[in-house]
Amino acid sequence: MCVLGDLNFECSSTDLGYSLFSDFATKLNRTSCDDLVNSNIDYTYHHATLGHKSWLDHMFITDIMKQFVCNFTIVESILNNSDHLPIMSCINVPVDVSTVASRV
Repeated sequence: MCVLGDLNFECSSTDLGYSLFSDFATKLNRTSCDDLVNSNIDYTYHHATLGHKSWLDHMFITDIMKQFVCNFTIVESILNNSDHLPIMSCINVPVDVSTVASRV
């Protein structure tokens, strides 16, 4: 299971939303992938009028799956009319073909 999307908090110990979610994520053995972002962009939400920026969109997965995450980025595009920037990643999970073939 992957928890992904606009979680409305920054991953900071001083953020109440994150503190509450962190307990839940720990019980499910989920960890943030924010540290894997390979982008110069350090926010996913931007309020243009107020000039406010924050990182509210996250992906939480298991430690085992985290090792297979690649190309985790925050996408900035002129085609996006939202106040949120989407996050995007690829997860390359090795598959034992003989196991898959035996299930078909």
